[in-house]
Amino acid sequence: EKNGLRESIAERYLAGAVLVGVSAGAMQLGLYAWAEGGSEGGELAGTFGFLPYVIGAHEERDGWRRLRAALLRTRVGLTALGIPAGGGAIFHADHSVEPVRKSLREFRLENDQLEVNVLYPPGDDAQVVDDRDPPDTRLPVFDPNDPPRARQALGAPTTSS
Repeated sequence: EKNGLRESIAERYLAGAVLVGVSAGAMQLGLYAWAEGGSEGGELAGTFGFLPYVIGAHEERDGWRRLRAALLRTRVGLTALGIPAGGGAIFHADHSVEPVRKSLREFRLENDQLEVNVLYPPGDDAQVVDDRDPPDTRLPVFDPNDPPRARQALGAPTTSS
């Protein structure tokens, strides 16, 4: 931000440039990401906000845990999108999402229930990634000021006092 790069990217995007984000770069195109070096207990940082999603990348082996935690932290009816390793997504001007090469995961928090959708790429060479729901799709409501309960809701181990 100090060198004007953020403003320059935003200006180019608004002028019609095509943006490509790989891994953490894709996450920067969305609404939020964990602050540098952050984890589920840390702070969420605002990103460019070009896309109406909280975006996660390469978390499929962990059931999209960090992405689900970010969505749970926002609690404002946002949608999260998980892009697996080796996969991609094209975001069209009409706000449709086209998975590339591998299936994507779409998460929504509705009435404290996590809805999970699989978005399939077109074509015969598409690969389905983890076509089952994550093990804990029902997330309990919790008070972020109650760390043991919050950690339990996010599936993290709790420490006994």
